[in-house]
Amino acid sequence: MLSIIIVNYQSQNELNNCLESLEKFLLPSKNNFEVIIVNNDKADIQLSPKLSFVVTMIDNKRNEGFGAACNLGARKAKGNFLFFLNPDTELTDNSLWKMLKESSVMPYLGIVGPKIIEAKRNRPQPWTSGKKTSLLNILFRNTFNKSWNKKEPIEVDWVAGTALLIRKGLFEKLGGFDEKFWMYFEDQDLCLRTRNSNLKVLFYPHCTILHHNGKSWSNTRNQKTAYYQSQKYFFQKHHGKISQYLLELAHKIAL
Repeated sequence: MLSIIIVNYQSQNELNNCLESLEKFLLPSKNNFEVIIVNNDKADIQLSPKLSFVVTMIDNKRNEGFGAACNLGARKAKGNFLFFLNPDTELTDNSLWKMLKESSVMPYLGIVGPKIIEAKRNRPQPWTSGKKTSLLNILFRNTFNKSWNKKEPIEVDWVAGTALLIRKGLFEKLGGFDEKFWMYFEDQDLCLRTRNSNLKVLFYPHCTILHHNGKSWSNTRNQKTAYYQSQKYFFQKHHGKISQYLLELAHKIAL
């Protein structure tokens, strides 16, 4: 069984589009799935009347961060696999089942991420997979190898939490997402901990997800501040003190 976990924040319209795409492409299959929505928004969610599957709703009434909300949803999940999916995404076909099938027969795989298509430009979204973030690839915007453009599956250091598939048992073993990341870099951290457990992280382009990017942020400065805070914690956790110092200096210049 597949548990699809969606964290909602200021994405009511996009969320219903996402759910309707699940109705269209997943429901006709004989495969079993459940949908769990963790609502981090103050407003209640009005679900589309077009849905014929049951949705489990967890209402936080406040934004406790992406990782914490995902962990909450995972604790309620009944599936053997967890698929974390952003509310501003849509399935474009039924290839999610293909990705799940591939993952289930490859025990050495820890995490798998699909190709994410940027809706506005109709092209693979950059920086949705790749090498571990370092000062060098920040400088060059992580464009070495450009894994997101690959046409065949490729092993990577991380894939984006926008759409991320993992076994529930592994997720629990790793302790879930690190909730000290309020938003951003929690996906990279989870992937690195997976690789440290001698399991692989795979970018899987035979499954595609459409992404209407950035619907939950109304203030770009707040978004940038949250990104830098998470990036700083990521460096504290995975890099040395010199890299931390140089990163903080770069943040002061950028802000």
